[in-house]
Amino acid sequence: MHDSSFQLCLSKFFYSSDLSPYPCFYLDQVSSTQDATKYLLQKGTSNKTTVFTHKQTQGRGRNHSQWQTLAGHHLFFSHTQSLKIPTQQVAKLSLLAGMILRNTLENVYAIKTKIKWPNDLYIDDKKLSGILCETFQVKQRQHYIIGIGINIKPNINKTVPDNLSPAFAQDYCKEAIHPWQLLGEIIHELDSSLNHLEDSFVQLHNTFKHHDYLFNKTISVLSGKDHYQGQAKGINDDGALLLKVDSNKIIPIYSGHIDL
Repeated sequence: MHDSSFQLCLSKFFYSSDLSPYPCFYLDQVSSTQDATKYLLQKGTSNKTTVFTHKQTQGRGRNHSQWQTLAGHHLFFSHTQSLKIPTQQVAKLSLLAGMILRNTLENVYAIKTKIKWPNDLYIDDKKLSGILCETFQVKQRQHYIIGIGINIKPNINKTVPDNLSPAFAQDYCKEAIHPWQLLGEIIHELDSSLNHLEDSFVQLHNTFKHHDYLFNKTISVLSGKDHYQGQAKGINDDGALLLKVDSNKIIPIYSGHIDL
């Protein structure tokens, strides 16, 4: 990765409410925006930096799952910020990012999605977006990196059957979706929410149940070496999934793979 690969973007979409520009860097192609953001942090980049691209070659999700991409059909970005929160709250930060993305899609494009714990957005039982939150320490300073991938428009030459195809935002919106505009709106909402993090976490807990994809669904959860089956019952104050495993017992799940 070379410094010359990063193109600083001064788009009208990348300005905060006080008209100061967000440092946003575009890459034509990158292994992953998470890796590129870590590279910039090691180089001493500004706080609240964003790296975005339309094509990742080694994009990853939770549990090292791969995200296959086509140039021009997706938006991938990572936003980094130094936050004074315990590293145990990374999972809750992922849910907050999901809520911010969900709200932005509805407010700007009238696209209504639901959040699938712990880090996906779904519409019509299909995945539209994935989120990955990580911590990265540079010179004893802890940075949080929020990575988001969004399917924008489908490939007209697709060979994947409809029942296996993910969702694409453009299929649910009459107006053309401008990826840079969408990115600018998300960054603005992220910045606002992260500046008032405790209030944002309270609001997340109060509103999550209205947009919970899993609520009352019977699911299987693989958490480490443990396997559970039960009914999803929302989240607790820590952002853990509440799983009802029998008539009188609800347990918290802090991480795991979900099967419906």
